[in-house]
Amino acid sequence: MVEDSTIIFEEVVVSGNRFEQLLKESPQNIEIIDKKQIAFQNSGNAALLLEQSGNVYVQKSQAGGGSPVLRGFEANKILLVVDGVRLNNAIYRGGHLQNVLRIDQNILERVEVVFGPSSVNYGSDAFGGVMHFRTKDPKFESIRGNAYTRYGTVNQEKTLHLDFNLGLKEVAFLSSISLSDFGDLRMGKNYKKGYEGFGLRPFYIQSNGGTDQLIPNEKPFIQTPSGYTQADFLQKIKFKTGDLVHVFNLQASLSSDIPRYDRLTQISDAGSLRFGDWYYGPEFRSLLSYGLRLPETKWYGQASITTAVQFIGESRNTRVLNGLQLKEQKESVNVFSLNMDFQKKKDRHSFQYGIEL
Repeated sequence: MVEDSTIIFEEVVVSGNRFEQLLKESPQNIEIIDKKQIAFQNSGNAALLLEQSGNVYVQKSQAGGGSPVLRGFEANKILLVVDGVRLNNAIYRGGHLQNVLRIDQNILERVEVVFGPSSVNYGSDAFGGVMHFRTKDPKFESIRGNAYTRYGTVNQEKTLHLDFNLGLKEVAFLSSISLSDFGDLRMGKNYKKGYEGFGLRPFYIQSNGGTDQLIPNEKPFIQTPSGYTQADFLQKIKFKTGDLVHVFNLQASLSSDIPRYDRLTQISDAGSLRFGDWYYGPEFRSLLSYGLRLPETKWYGQASITTAVQFIGESRNTRVLNGLQLKEQKESVNVFSLNMDFQKKKDRHSFQYGIEL
C-alpha cells in the first residue's frame, strides 16, 4: 500500500520591484539571500556575503575591498539600495567601488539581487541590476536579544555583534552594533602554474625620520599591511498611529585607514617598490530616513513614502617611494532624497506609479 504524500513549498515573496510580490510573478531574475543563509555563511563583511552566495562575482584588490559585478556590469552601473534608499551618489565612478563594505551584514534580514536592467523602477544607474539590502525590522510585542563573537584565523579577525529588540503594542525599537578588527591577511601557498610567487611580500616599507626603509618580511605570506577596523551602528523605531505605520531608521558606519595592498606591491621600472603609501582614508557613511506606509484607498492598494538624508565621506592617499608629499583626494557628499511609490492591483493586473527626487 502506497500512501499519498503532499509536499507544500512556502511561496517566496520579493520586493525587487519596490512592492512585495511572489517571486514566480516577477518578470526579472531575482536571487534572494535570506536570513538563514546569512547566518549559515557567517561572512566577515557584506562583500564576502555576496561572493559566498555563489550568485555575484566580487572583485577585490585588497583585504578591505569588494566590488560586486553583475553580468559584467560594475560600479556606478549597479544600484545599491538599503531599506528603500539608494546609496549611489555623485562620487560613484565607473571603476571598481568598495562602498558595499559599509553595509553591516550582521543586521540584514535579506538581500535581493535583481539581475538585468532595472532603470524603469530605479533610474539609469540600475542599468546592470540592483542589490537591495533590507535590514531587520523592529517587532511589535516582542522582547529579544542577539549577541555573538567571531574569530577568523586567516586574518586574525575579531568581531563582536549585539542587537536588541524591544517591542510594545504600538511602538518597537531595534538597536544594533557591530565592531570588527581585521588583521593582515595570510595568503595561500598553492600557486597556479606560471604564477609562482605572485603576491608575495618579501619586504615592506617603513618610514623612519622621513626616509623610507625596506624592511624584510619574516612572513612573506602575510600581506603587510592589509588590516583595518570597522564599526557599524543601527537604530530603528517603528510605531503606529491609527492605520499609518511610521519607521525611523538611523545607520552609521566608520572604517579606519584601509591599505591598498595591490598598489603597495607594485614594482617600478627601476626594480624597486613604486609607492611608499597608498591607502583609503577613514570612510564614513550615515543615513537617517523616515518611512510612512499608507492604508489602502481607491487610488492605490499599497503606498509608501520615504525621505532620507545621507552624509558620506571618503578619501584616497598616495605617496611615491621616498616622496616628500602625500597626495590626498577627499570626497564629501550630502544626499537628500524623497521616494513616493504607489501600486494598484485589479484582477490579474498591477499598475505602479511614483516619483523619486
